[in-house]
Amino acid sequence: MSSDQYNLYFFDIKKGKALQLHLIETGQVLKDSQQLFKFWAKELLYAFKDITYRSTYTVEGDISLKNVYISDLGIKVYIKKVKFGELRDENLQFHLQVEAKMLNNFARILIEMLSNDNQNILGTIDDVLANLQISPELKAIIYECLHAIDKVQEMEAEQYDNEVSGFILQEKLKRQKEEAEANK
Repeated sequence: MSSDQYNLYFFDIKKGKALQLHLIETGQVLKDSQQLFKFWAKELLYAFKDITYRSTYTVEGDISLKNVYISDLGIKVYIKKVKFGELRDENLQFHLQVEAKMLNNFARILIEMLSNDNQNILGTIDDVLANLQISPELKAIIYECLHAIDKVQEMEAEQYDNEVSGFILQEKLKRQKEEAEANK
């Protein structure tokens, strides 16, 4: 089938083992100082960057450790079984929301990799992060990624407040101008 209106994409179906299942089966908890953790974290960050900047469709739901697969003795990392939805909107605000969501997903995956309880993280995610025995630098990075959504929401609220304030000011100036003309 050939058409100017459609692009066809072909890719290999990648095999591998679910990282979450591997960590549960082995009872392994990764340490932030391990080279394997650093490698997987870097590869995941690249994958989230590609989803954020190269995907033309929105991701439905969240990407979690259940979606991370490894193969070839752990040197290949894949994100699989992700559901994609509608075409992405191209405005900046939507992009910031997608970026914040991907950062949040990335942080949650790192926490799952570094915590003892990969299936049921107990307490708030901030509590789990606070109790992780990891370097302060990594903790700060994960914290910022977790709260990227909050920052986008704060920015949107501030932008909305500024728009409302600007509209109210315009209406006041308009009313004052009308009153001044009426008093002449």
